[in-house]
Amino acid sequence: GDTRVVQTDLIPMLREHSSDKVLLDLVLRLLVNLTSPALLVFHQEVPEDKTGRQMYMRLIVQQQGFKEAFTEAGVWASIASILGAGLQQEGDRDDDTNLLVEMCLVLLRNVLAVAPGRQDDTRTHDDADLHDQVLWSLHLAGLPDLLLYLASTQHEADLSMHTLEIISLMLRQQDPQALATSALHRSKE
Repeated sequence: GDTRVVQTDLIPMLREHSSDKVLLDLVLRLLVNLTSPALLVFHQEVPEDKTGRQMYMRLIVQQQGFKEAFTEAGVWASIASILGAGLQQEGDRDDDTNLLVEMCLVLLRNVLAVAPGRQDDTRTHDDADLHDQVLWSLHLAGLPDLLLYLASTQHEADLSMHTLEIISLMLRQQDPQALATSALHRSKE
């Protein structure tokens, strides 16, 4: 994380070489491992000792840097094309394609799971924070449409928990009451 390998090497490789299956598989595996949530790395508990806590906090800061690198729409466009190509092969997908689709979803989940940084706390209410910038990049790449397809089709039921977790993380900073009444307000207009 300190060498910024995700930002300087892996993301450009994902964006530029998404047609090379072998390289794509390796890059996605590395990205999934490097972006794994800090709590998963530390077995669901924040370390109590000083050294462990410092490593945990350092990992959080590195992951926030990773999340910032994923605000670029080109990265998500590559992932959307990989995911879309994999989902088009509904019934006759091989194990490698299934793994590729699942790695794309896990990477998306990992990026969305990164906690807000200190700079996000100082923003005004109507200013786009890092999470909102990632969501906008996802929107530009067309990933929400793929997620809606995954959530609504019976053929992809085995990916439904990934989809549910991703949608939950996408909406985590929203006020549930405001979300529930937003459609009501539009229908009255």
